[in-house]
Amino acid sequence: MTLLEYKEAALTTLIDKGNLKLNLFHMRSGMFTECGEFLTSIKAHIAYGKELDVVNLCEEMGDYMWFNNGYIHLMNLSPSWFQLIDTTYLQEGVDMYPIDDMIEISMELMDKYNYLTPNDVIIRMMKIIQSLRPSITFSDIMIMNIRKLDLRAKKKGTLSPFDAINRNVEEERKLLEEKFHLTT
Repeated sequence: MTLLEYKEAALTTLIDKGNLKLNLFHMRSGMFTECGEFLTSIKAHIAYGKELDVVNLCEEMGDYMWFNNGYIHLMNLSPSWFQLIDTTYLQEGVDMYPIDDMIEISMELMDKYNYLTPNDVIIRMMKIIQSLRPSITFSDIMIMNIRKLDLRAKKKGTLSPFDAINRNVEEERKLLEEKFHLTT
């Protein structure tokens, strides 16, 4: 999946909250929430010894991208963020990071979150994911996110507030695990 294909598919699932202010709040608060959920998974591993859940990390990154895409659309910003992401780097994969490096990347994400562009956040998330599973590509994350939203909506383009709240988490997870041969 290309970045442009992702942008177009993700926009079919935006839910109109009635006015621009509410829509922007939904997108921006969603970006914060998804970044927090991504870091919570890493915290549970480092602080409590919980096994890292790669499926969850991929899902949270995809959701972050979805909210970011919606925000850019609502603000009528140039889609240049697609060109700014170093997709060559993201497609190549990276070496496995030792746990200290994962902590360092996570700390940088937390320390600099208010100063990072959404692209920087996405790149840091991808670095962590690829350090755990180098075979996962940026395209995989985009496909996972759209497939999950399509499943939630039952058919493309019909995602509603009801669908967003009343989802089958087990079915979504099974789809993500099977499609990309991921397990925790």
